[in-house]
Amino acid sequence: MIWILLSVLSASSLFIVFKQFDRFDVDRFTAVLFNYLFAGFTGLIFFDVQVTTVLECQSCLIFTFSLGFIFVTLFNLLAFVTSKNGASTSVLANKMAFVIPVLLSVFVFGEALNWQLIIALLIGLTGLYLAVKPSVEQKNKNSLFWPFILFIGSGLLDFLLKIGERYVLSDWSSSMLTVAIFASAFIWGIFYGVLKKKIVFTKKNLLWSAILGIPNFFSIYFLFKALSAFSEQSVILFPINNVGIILCTTLLAIVLFREKLSKLNLMGLFFCVLSIAILAYNA
Repeated sequence: MIWILLSVLSASSLFIVFKQFDRFDVDRFTAVLFNYLFAGFTGLIFFDVQVTTVLECQSCLIFTFSLGFIFVTLFNLLAFVTSKNGASTSVLANKMAFVIPVLLSVFVFGEALNWQLIIALLIGLTGLYLAVKPSVEQKNKNSLFWPFILFIGSGLLDFLLKIGERYVLSDWSSSMLTVAIFASAFIWGIFYGVLKKKIVFTKKNLLWSAILGIPNFFSIYFLFKALSAFSEQSVILFPINNVGIILCTTLLAIVLFREKLSKLNLMGLFFCVLSIAILAYNA
């Protein structure tokens, strides 16, 4: 469980950094783009990543290069959905997507799903919805097509990470795979940024890229370690990870930024805790 906890804490810390972007007028696209570069360098500095070993596995390189493209595409889609449908909708679409890797793990890898886990998943979904639901209902007539695409894409990305753990880690270490994913994401991001002329080079943007990149590397690295530890229990790992991130980031918002929660939000947090407790018990 320690790897899941570290993954949740690392991913939740990204929320704190993102909150500072608006405060310090940081260009979000540039900061996120170069965060991939600094995340990759973090892996090279802290771990013994054998570049020759990485280059020897051609199929691994193709897989991670594809993942890098998906990383960049989903980030831009997340930003688009946030601007069109609101932050709560984008967060829900992104985090509720754990249903997809859970179902695929059951049907593709034959993982067990009992009635206790099903109840925990339903409680977790309810908790996610209530935890991020605005206190005042916002009527949004924008199409739900793109949030649905974000939901599908986020879920498939999680399942691809599972595939990476199961097959790629037989040739590479967790640090190698994580560095390769961020390197490919940076390459795709540079291509997109130059094409769209969206890159803004300033010392401030690069500084915040580094601040974001370090915990971002560990959020994925610890997730791979958790996937390895729960290789046959993805139906437990993905819900705990996603629900845990929502729970942790919400608590951080309350403690650090004095954000106010409605009664529905608090009820959602209770459901999140209950869901994690049931899942952890089954683990």
